[in-house]
Amino acid sequence: MARDIRQLRAFISHIEQRGDMTDHGFFSVEKRDLKQRLDQVNAQLDLAKQSRTRIGLDQELSNEPIAKCLYPEGVKTNDGDVWNGYKAWCQDHNGSLHVEAIKSTIGGVKWLTGEVIELSLYQQPSKLFVTPLKPVPENHRDDEVRVDDIALLLGQYVAIGERDEDSSRPTAAFSMINYLRIVSMEEENQSRGGKNRIPESNAKVECRFN
Repeated sequence: MARDIRQLRAFISHIEQRGDMTDHGFFSVEKRDLKQRLDQVNAQLDLAKQSRTRIGLDQELSNEPIAKCLYPEGVKTNDGDVWNGYKAWCQDHNGSLHVEAIKSTIGGVKWLTGEVIELSLYQQPSKLFVTPLKPVPENHRDDEVRVDDIALLLGQYVAIGERDEDSSRPTAAFSMINYLRIVSMEEENQSRGGKNRIPESNAKVECRFN
């Protein structure tokens, strides 16, 4: 919402500047009407900002994880055994979503059926079996998840992200591109040689999404 508000304000400011630069500014009937409408939009934007501020300061809001998930009709829910703890919060000054969760990289993608995808995580001993939140045509499957995408484990979901353009900085933000629901998780049997590999840490890391 913060980004939308900034874009709207910039657009309105551009219109107002064009009106001031004309010979008669906003003194014609049509332009006065436009100016009045722009003022109304600005007033609504101020109300939206005030509401966001109040919500951010509300001490009564729960910080507990999501207690109930709503699924599309026809999608089976899992038995509740799969849950990856996480924290999420939004910073009011820039509208970025901050998430503290287990982060990994997609190492393998295999569509088992039209509804179930097997995901391997880079240097992780577990496989994830996930399902899209809506039906995906076969020719659009590559858009759901790809090798080298960033995966964040959020409760019963995997958030798929990609780094923003300035990915050289360690604190570079991500763009959220998709969510997949976790059906089940399975530990892979490691070979004797594989046991010597250093796995990625399961410690939670903080990520920022724009």
